[in-house]
Amino acid sequence: MLVLSRCIGECLMIGEDIQLDVVNIENDIVTLNIATPPQIQVSNVPRPRRSQYKTSVKIKKRRSILLPGTGQG
Repeated sequence: MLVLSRCIGECLMIGEDIQLDVVNIENDIVTLNIATPPQIQVSNVPRPRRSQYKTSVKIKKRRSILLPGTGQG
């Protein structure tokens, strides 16, 4: 398991295809923007009760389109 800290506006890359952006942090809620290729599915699992965990995560997903020959979206 890898535990990282990020501030609003910072991102985390997983491989070359998956990007997680920290959009907002308010109270105990972290809002993420997740960009993945179309073949990767991202699911939002039910949030645990607040008594179990201190911090919860909201997931927002954005699709990136790769431009031919550039390797970038």
